[in-house]
Amino acid sequence: MARAAKGYNYGHIAALVSLRGSAVEKMPASARKLYLQRHLHLVESQIRLLADKLGFDEESFDREDDWTDNQLDQERWSSLINLDYLLAERDALRETLAKL
Repeated sequence: MARAAKGYNYGHIAALVSLRGSAVEKMPASARKLYLQRHLHLVESQIRLLADKLGFDEESFDREDDWTDNQLDQERWSSLINLDYLLAERDALRETLAKL
């Protein structure tokens, strides 16, 4: 299916995957940008999945809800912490891509 997508360069993506664990700073600029865009896409997908699991929509990320400790079980707290981390990671990736 990936090969059928218009403009999809399977060889380039495979090369980027082989660089996983390598220093991103050593990548050529075009490869670094593509790598960060792909990582941003993955983070945004994780955010959507976790938000769906928690019953949030994108607008509710910005507003503060009145929750107490008793209303949240351990799994929900863990999911909220992960969601907060992913949102911060997404913002950092967007900022980095904007500066490239």
